[in-house]
Formats: sequence, C-alpha cells, structure tokens
Amino acid sequence: MTRTGAAPRRRTACRTPALLVALAVALAVTLAAALTGCTADDEGARRASTTEAAPAAVPPVTVVVLGSSTAAAYGLDDPADGWVARYAAALEADDERNEVVNLAVSGFSTFQVLPTGTPTPEGRSVDPAHNVTAALALDPDALVVNLPSNDAATGIAAGETMANLATVAEVAAADGVEVWVTTTQPRALDAAGRALLAEVRDRILETYGDHAVDVWTGLAAADGTIDPAFDQGDGIHLTAAGHESIARRVAAVQIPRAVAGR
Repeated sequence: MTRTGAAPRRRTACRTPALLVALAVALAVTLAAALTGCTADDEGARRASTTEAAPAAVPPVTVVVLGSSTAAAYGLDDPADGWVARYAAALEADDERNEVVNLAVSGFSTFQVLPTGTPTPEGRSVDPAHNVTAALALDPDALVVNLPSNDAATGIAAGETMANLATVAEVAAADGVEVWVTTTQPRALDAAGRALLAEVRDRILETYGDHAVDVWTGLAAADGTIDPAFDQGDGIHLTAAGHESIARRVAAVQIPRAVAGR
C-alpha cells in the first residue's frame, strides 16, 4: 500500500539589526520549547508523523458468483472444500463483514446466466433465479462468472460464449458492478471440444485482462484434459486440491481492493 505524507515544516528566521529584538526572539523560542517539552525540530517531526496518511481502509464487499458445477462444488465430500467456500472464508478472515453469495447451478452454460427476458435459441433458456439479474438484485460490489466447460461440451460456439459473457458484463457495468471472468478449465472432450476450450480460454484472457482469472494453467495436462492430480476421476470435475488452486487465484485478484480503488 502507498503512504503519503507531508514533509516537516521549516521555520525561516527573520533577521533584524537590533540585537535586543534578536535576543527577545531567541528567549521566546527557548521558553516555548521548555513549556512544551519539545524543540522546533521535534514539532516539525510530530507534524510530519500526524499528517502522514494512514493505510486506507478497504470497505467490506459483497461478491456474487455465477457458475456451474465447479462453483457449486459438485462431487466433493465436503462443500466447504469448494473454491467458492474457500474464497468466502478467506474474505471473511480479512473482514467478517465481507460476503460471498453463490448462485451457481450444476450444468449451467453461459445462456442460463443471461439477463431475464433475453431471447435465446431453441433449447437454451435463462434461469431468472440464478442469472445476472438475480445477482444484481442482491446489490453486490462484484460478480465472478465461473462457467468453465459446459458451453464447449454442449457445442456452443466460441463467439456465442463470448457474446453471452459480454452481455453479462455490460449489464453489470451499467449497474456499477465490476465483473471478473474465469477462463475455461480442462475437460475430457474430443479434440475439437478441447480446441474450443483453449480458444475460449485465450479470448477470455485477451478480452478481460486483469479481470480474467486463469483457471487453466497448472490444472491442465498437455492434451487439454485435467491433470490427474486434480481430476475427481470423471474427466470433468476437480478435486479439493483443484478447488484450492482456484480459490487462491480468485483471491489473488484482490477484488475488495480493486472495488475500493474505482
């Protein structure tokens, strides 16, 4: 954090040709220092220390998560091992007033989280209880969108995925809410599906910059499937260790500080 401070004030001596006046001034300064118990330099240092800015307090935040099975901690024996619960615990350790609300539902694609009333293609639908409209109704400070692989698994083109994410981000921005988007994550799809995951990953990183969270690197094997160390065994869902990795990555973007600095 950055500190700002004022330099100690310097006193400018005023010279007169009258010796008596000079002696009187010197005597006055000496008496003042004796009465206050400090010198002019001490006073300057005191003023500098008291005018130095204290570290800015970071206000508490409410973060809403939109997502699918990863955010919903699917398959874990203890939901507290899920990345959202871990992230919430980390935020609350910093400030017990911080809050994370999880609206994730297993199986969701980017279509389900679109604003209520958005027209969708046949076979796709919006869930008004778990979409961006529902999230914004909670008056959050930030949204995290974690929809890592269902679009690719169900044949949604990269352009459609990016357009849906853009719609969510634009609606949130219009309400004054910042959005962070996680990348795709590895999954056991066919070669075309894994190529689609990689394409969307790269486009999210390029589009969202410091508001993108990379949940691919370190979790993926060379072929774009999940590294066995983080695979629950179905080629889709992450172990507790994988969730811990995601929680650390989301925490690393320091959402409360970013929101406070707007």
